[in-house]
Amino acid sequence: MFDFLKIDISLSDIAKWLHSIFKLPYPKKTIKIINRDNSNWWSEGTKGNKPAMQVVGDWYLTNITDNEVLICRVEVNKPKTIGNIFVKHPKNDIYGNYVILPHCTTDARTDFWIQPLIREKGETYKTSVIFTDQFGNRYNVKNILFPSLKK
Repeated sequence: MFDFLKIDISLSDIAKWLHSIFKLPYPKKTIKIINRDNSNWWSEGTKGNKPAMQVVGDWYLTNITDNEVLICRVEVNKPKTIGNIFVKHPKNDIYGNYVILPHCTTDARTDFWIQPLIREKGETYKTSVIFTDQFGNRYNVKNILFPSLKK
């Protein structure tokens, strides 16, 4: 009905705007992140009929605040690629775009599709993984290793 009113605003932008209007401080640090041992991998696949690397990692995310936290974006820096994050639901064994409850730890999985291939089968992919919360805080987890799944 109102197609001309399309607006491209992120949750991070909305949170910053609300905090500026009400002069509320927003937290500079909301989460702690730990990569789960032996859970990372990459494998060759295709995206749009072209070879690609699927890069997957599993994480523990701990909310260190008194508020719910939402991870809005995840990316790797070499090459810069925006991926997906699937956070475990607070009460059910399902994953998606869910908040992390205050003072709780939950599981999450990241998934990236990188084109073109930048590693050969058998090689390990090393990169930083950057998480961004709804307040715009960025968390750079450096030197994460993603071994190749051998086929």
